Amino acid sequence: MSALKSQFEFENLLEEVGDFGKYQKRLITLFLIPSAALLPWFTMNILFLVFTPDHWCNVPEVSSSELYVKNGTPVVECDKGWQYDSTHFEETAASKWNMVCKDEHYPSFVMTLTNVGSIIGTPIYGTLSDKIGRKPVFFIVILVTAMTAISSVLMTNFTAFLVLRTINGSLMPSVFQLPFIIRE
Repeated sequence: MSALKSQFEFENLLEEVGDFGKYQKRLITLFLIPSAALLPWFTMNILFLVFTPDHWCNVPEVSSSELYVKNGTPVVECDKGWQYDSTHFEETAASKWNMVCKDEHYPSFVMTLTNVGSIIGTPIYGTLSDKIGRKPVFFIVILVTAMTAISSVLMTNFTAFLVLRTINGSLMPSVFQLPFIIRE
């Protein structure tokens, strides 16, 4: 009986306060729709950044994409770099830093660091939003997300790229969670 009474009291309170009013409509229009539409470009682009296009050894003397070796001859590493198929992408992180053959584990490493960042960042930004407010943290997260995503694409140093992508990954859950819990 008390559960029914509690539910009745809650429904009366919800009617009095208003469950979906002008504030909620404005919140959806100004925060949720833009964050859901634009931020995946800055957070999920990692899937395209680490894509490894078809590749082959760069052989300047031969304008072919294949190198034939005599039987019994040991296979040697590509010592003059790589050539990449640019049909879909002009450049990816994998082609920029030659993440192929002996370094083919690096694209997975970048993805792992992005996900580790989200594990680290979620409690940090959650605590920060409880201390200084969800709206300020939401705007900070959006700004830092855009800055780290753009900077990582322009980065020429691989270690700095990894750091930026880890920071970007730490922001990803908060970008999508904070708008749902913002209050007036």
